[in-house]
Amino acid sequence: MSAPDDRLERLVRWYPPRWRDRYGDELIALCHDVVGDRPPSLRFRASIAAAGLRERAFESGLTGRTAPQAERTRTGALVVLGAWTLFVLAGAGFAKLAEHADTAVAGASRWQIDLAYTGTQALAMIAGLAVVAAALLALPAFTRYVKDGGWHTVRVPLVSATGATVAAAAGGFGLVVWARHVPAVDREAGAWPYGAVFVLWAATVAVALIAWSATAAFTARRLKFTARQLHAYAALSYVVVFAMAIMTIAVVSWWAVMGAQAPWFLHGSPPGRPASMVDVRVAVTIAVMFLADGVAVGGLGRIGRHPLTSSSA
Repeated sequence: MSAPDDRLERLVRWYPPRWRDRYGDELIALCHDVVGDRPPSLRFRASIAAAGLRERAFESGLTGRTAPQAERTRTGALVVLGAWTLFVLAGAGFAKLAEHADTAVAGASRWQIDLAYTGTQALAMIAGLAVVAAALLALPAFTRYVKDGGWHTVRVPLVSATGATVAAAAGGFGLVVWARHVPAVDREAGAWPYGAVFVLWAATVAVALIAWSATAAFTARRLKFTARQLHAYAALSYVVVFAMAIMTIAVVSWWAVMGAQAPWFLHGSPPGRPASMVDVRVAVTIAVMFLADGVAVGGLGRIGRHPLTSSSA
């Protein structure tokens, strides 16, 4: 095979495997007629990539109605998982921002702050348990897949996610030990170098979380689930999305109360100092939560009211 043909074959890999098995040779021949012996232009490459990604989206059930409902249910649940991962990252930021917020207000406002914070924690626990339940539900299918020789396919992402988790755990342990020798005021203010190391550790945790979410999606695409299992995934997805929506409302309520009663707290300023209720960190956190909510609702849209019309997937 000539070098141009090699380039075209690599380019066609943007399309899903089943599509390539059926139409790949025809597309390579068509591309060869268009570009000849010349290297494909950037515009041509972009058009093929976009078309291939669209076909992958159709085949996976992410868009359109051509994929079986069972496949759309699987994809919808994975979209919800990705949205939950994004929401967790935003929620971790909120947890850091809201530390000791109850000490900044009094009376009914303090009760509202406590309710919003503890309610968010409780809902996060419920959604987290739903995600864990989904993972346990996939364990039998994963075991069968590994026994059938699938380990070589999922080994790399699993090892990568495990490595990221070990790095995050080691960093967290070291940070806890170090924090014992750092004055409380420096920890709260994120003074150098503790603050920089904390941000680096938080980024490591985020990478580990994203790695596990990506690994779960990569693996779940290759597993065989029964209709009952997919029904369960649909139900768990609704639980997670409902919890995310209520948590977002709770965080917005927390922001409203703190902005009205103690706006200085949002900016880390001394008590009583005049300040705006608009804080970039809080605004970004809530914006990410709304984005995650929107993605999650889109995932539910792929699941639909009747998550399955077939017996298995």
